[in-house]
Amino acid sequence: MDEETSLDELEVLLLDCQASGASPKHGEIIDVAWSLTSAREIRARRMSVEGTLVALEQQTRVPRRVKQLTGISTKMLSDAPSPDEVAADLGELLRSLEDAVVPVAHYARFERPFIHGLLERVGLEEHLEDYLCTHAIAQRLMPGLPRRGLRAIAGYFGEMLPEEKRAEVHVMATAVIWREIVELLMEEEEVTTLAELRHWLKTRSVDRSARREFPLARETRLGLPQTPGVYRMLNRKGDVLYVGKATSLKQRVNSYFRGKKGGGYRKLEMATQVWDLDITETITPLEAAMLESDEIKRHAPPYNKQLRRKDREVWFSASEDLTEASTMPTPFFDLGPFGSPITLEALRMLIWSLEEDVAVLELFHTLEDTDLYLDGLALLRERRAARIPKSGAPSPQELLALGEDVWREYLAYLDEKALLEEQGDEVLEDEGDDEDDAIEEEEDWTPEGVCFAFERLIGRVARYARRGAFMLDLFDATVCWQPPHFPDRPQRVLVMEAGELLHARDLEDGEVLEATLSAQRHPLERRILAADVDVYDRLSVLLTELRRISKDAAEMTLLLPGEQPITGAALAARLRMI
Repeated sequence: MDEETSLDELEVLLLDCQASGASPKHGEIIDVAWSLTSAREIRARRMSVEGTLVALEQQTRVPRRVKQLTGISTKMLSDAPSPDEVAADLGELLRSLEDAVVPVAHYARFERPFIHGLLERVGLEEHLEDYLCTHAIAQRLMPGLPRRGLRAIAGYFGEMLPEEKRAEVHVMATAVIWREIVELLMEEEEVTTLAELRHWLKTRSVDRSARREFPLARETRLGLPQTPGVYRMLNRKGDVLYVGKATSLKQRVNSYFRGKKGGGYRKLEMATQVWDLDITETITPLEAAMLESDEIKRHAPPYNKQLRRKDREVWFSASEDLTEASTMPTPFFDLGPFGSPITLEALRMLIWSLEEDVAVLELFHTLEDTDLYLDGLALLRERRAARIPKSGAPSPQELLALGEDVWREYLAYLDEKALLEEQGDEVLEDEGDDEDDAIEEEEDWTPEGVCFAFERLIGRVARYARRGAFMLDLFDATVCWQPPHFPDRPQRVLVMEAGELLHARDLEDGEVLEATLSAQRHPLERRILAADVDVYDRLSVLLTELRRISKDAAEMTLLLPGEQPITGAALAARLRMI
């Protein structure tokens, strides 16, 4: 290896691995990839990548957290080559080289010990020394960037990575980073050779006091309007990273780039990649929220976790048998739509537990005491004797009625807490619409806590059933409201038809609102349409916004199929029950 070789022509071995633990002491390599290339070859797109999964040797399974991060399951590794076989392949490459090669990795502190251990198997561990770390170089070269992780820095240079962390993809990303930092080193730092780079790394310390510098021009975000709308954050290539809604585009967008301490890791990781914005102004925040849902479906931005299609499905249950669920609505599956089967599955286990009078600990993550479970079940029967028989499970109608009771009690509890808050005491915040928290966990379980968890589950199912029925009514609804943040504007009218936004406009003077012509749509037809994720999300967003407007005490009228217009306190009370 010639230390005076130009960085642009320097032959490097790009490396990346994924492991089942943070170090060789606590994990094993499960995925590895490499590429022998140079910055010039990367620029000319002449590089190739070799990668392979690696079978587990000491561990019996891939930890759940690692599977979530990488997408690599224990089953996938069952037919993978052994560590010895992978080491032999990498060793064959190293032996074929006439000269030593420079290893390059992003965050080499993690990669090096795993690769070193792999090469020890073939006696070649000394062939890869003096790693160049693209993370360490980026720290010195661009100290103002908020984040310099692989995903952030690759995104800064326009390379959008998938969510799953795989070695082959990461080698390609490292190649992009190496190509770009070589150009920056040569043009801005006048570092042109390997020797100069090693000297530069030793003498150029990390500037811990550097002010954050985002790629998005400050003038761009400060010039945004104070109006409602939807914003799209774009990377260097113009790809959409994130879609969001705002009551004030200027305030919301600038919140991502404000302050030295603000923002979580993921937020700053995204902001590191944002080079430009695309905005659509709307008249009201409600219209912005509706547009956001459709735009997320259209672009599938990587930093939007909610409202993406992915592999999501809409679920329905049956009022005759709450243990049954399906993604295909029929006359039998007449409850829903539900956004998730998790709560329904938890209810199924509870019903079976009541029928057989047995403990189903799978309902809980932290409860392991069978007697404690059964004590909680007995307390549930005692407290809810009017709805639950002394033995066996209640009918679906009794269970839904109990759920209604529980939810009303909960709302009364919130009212009481709100009254106490006015006197200076703390109030419990209302729960959201997340259907994934079927059983609320506690650290120290008691029979009362178990009973309360059962009641919350039953109440949640009843609430979701009511919510689904209301969403079906919204298919062909007309909404008229006074935008709470814009009191000087005319009232706004939004018309839905078949679950889609037909139009939104200002209310004309003297205009009388009328329901849409399709207001008599059959419930089964509505459920069939609601099985579409796009429609379901659109109606969910509309419902959420209606609740928000109602809480803001804005003037609002809702026209539902076959009903008289609902306004004021009656509308607020109805929305509160959902």
